[in-house]
Amino acid sequence: MNGIPIRRSRLAILSFAVIVGLLYSFSSPSSSGYPSPSNPYGKIQYDFPPGKGGDRARAMEVKGMYMRHLELYNKRAWGHDEVLPETGEPANSRNGWGATIVDSIDTCLLMGLIPEALRSIEHTLKVDFTKTHENGRVDPFETIIRYVGGLLSAHDLLPTASLPRGKVKDLQKGLLRQAKILADQIGPGFGSPTGMLYPGVDFAQKKGHIEDRGTRSGAVAGDIANIGTNWLEYAKLSVLTGDDVYVRNASRAWSLLVNPPPHSFGFERTGGLVATPVDIMSGRQMSDHMSWGAKSDSYYEYLIKAWLMAPKTPSTEQYRHAWTQAVHAAKVMLISQTNHKTNPKKFIGEWRFGNRDSTSEHLACFAGGNFMLGGKALGNQEYIDAGLELIEGCRWVYEQTSTKLGPEGWRWIATTDDNPKKPDKHAAKHQYSLWGFWATNTRYHLRPEYVESLFYAYRITGDVKYADWAWEVFESIREHCESEWGYSDIKDVTGYKGTRRLNNQESYFGAETLKYLYLIFADPRVGSLDEWVYNTEAHPLRIERRAIGE
Repeated sequence: MNGIPIRRSRLAILSFAVIVGLLYSFSSPSSSGYPSPSNPYGKIQYDFPPGKGGDRARAMEVKGMYMRHLELYNKRAWGHDEVLPETGEPANSRNGWGATIVDSIDTCLLMGLIPEALRSIEHTLKVDFTKTHENGRVDPFETIIRYVGGLLSAHDLLPTASLPRGKVKDLQKGLLRQAKILADQIGPGFGSPTGMLYPGVDFAQKKGHIEDRGTRSGAVAGDIANIGTNWLEYAKLSVLTGDDVYVRNASRAWSLLVNPPPHSFGFERTGGLVATPVDIMSGRQMSDHMSWGAKSDSYYEYLIKAWLMAPKTPSTEQYRHAWTQAVHAAKVMLISQTNHKTNPKKFIGEWRFGNRDSTSEHLACFAGGNFMLGGKALGNQEYIDAGLELIEGCRWVYEQTSTKLGPEGWRWIATTDDNPKKPDKHAAKHQYSLWGFWATNTRYHLRPEYVESLFYAYRITGDVKYADWAWEVFESIREHCESEWGYSDIKDVTGYKGTRRLNNQESYFGAETLKYLYLIFADPRVGSLDEWVYNTEAHPLRIERRAIGE
């Protein structure tokens, strides 16, 4: 069999990690070299005693898994967006620019893998970001968070690497040039009447592209996550280039979400939640569907992170306020407790047709960590406690399945449900009777949201149990997702229909899932929450100590 064998013993992967450790120092980039940024919210990260925090042996095992993932990609798909982990074929799902490479430069830098980072940067500086493999059409959301975010994060992290200063400066110039070229290509996407980003951008025609999003009366539907997830990247780009056009575009796109107009289809805005989709032509909400999950999630995530990254920028005060309103509304309208008799848990649900819908998804598991991050910055223990409850809920979902991995979606009956939807199939009924919830989508897509929240929980509280929970996830990924050419999505985490691997491995596996796992076990000074804010693709951006022009 070609490649690294599919099933390896725990000792084998540990040996691989030890070899990696001998080749590359565990002392990943430190936080030295920059003064601690001044901010109005004080220290966020737990005050780990010198030499304490993290777990060297576990960090090395995560590093070993990442190295295996990267080496197999390099061998079979270098320059393509990803490698299909079961068949070893190259694939291009993200414009054909090498998503796995660009998305994980900062992972290499954080892990101290400098030769790998330099090779990745060398490729990235040669990419023509004005051309795509998708007939010139680009998804601006994915492109901004993965590519623009990855380029800017690599730029910010490079000074932490042990490289000559002149080389660092040259590489930073190249990365910034590429980020600017790509952002300028996306620029026409902000050309809607409201300034909200089109669902697509046609690079060839240099205009926004609506695909199939056109609806009645000329409205164009845009998800609030797609519209509202670019402020961090574009604010950082404005700082580095000195050109405020980027942050102005992002701020204008956000303005009608933070302060939306009355909308035309009979729905009222409730509290701090914004319904999705939104008509990007008028800024009006087109439904009453509200959640912290898919199509909405990173909009709320960025509201508090904008203030954290640029606390001296006046407009971020209103973003912080919008976030607190959204958290309050979520606690009242979306979060509910299962009616499980012995182990009731809390989940964050959705709002549809004037009522709470007791359904959630893996994507929403980021909310616990986001609540904690904002709560710690604001000195609000209520937010922190609510975040911890949500994290415990997601852990419960993971813990119950036979694979110890969380499903893509699940449903429950809340103690406050008047007319609940009940499980109607044998497997679902059995799960509900045991767990207090049942899986509605049994797939696992190597997603990072749960370990992301564990990263925040550990770095904020210092409680080692959250690191132990993260280790459980790592071991489950190793056992159930390892393929001949990487790590694969699996079909059924419950094992009811077999766990069959699905031959898919998104670039976020290395950029987010393995990065967060590594950071949980690394020296806590690496990627400190007191110096960095992470975008929704886990790309750390250095906190700004001055106001950003808008």
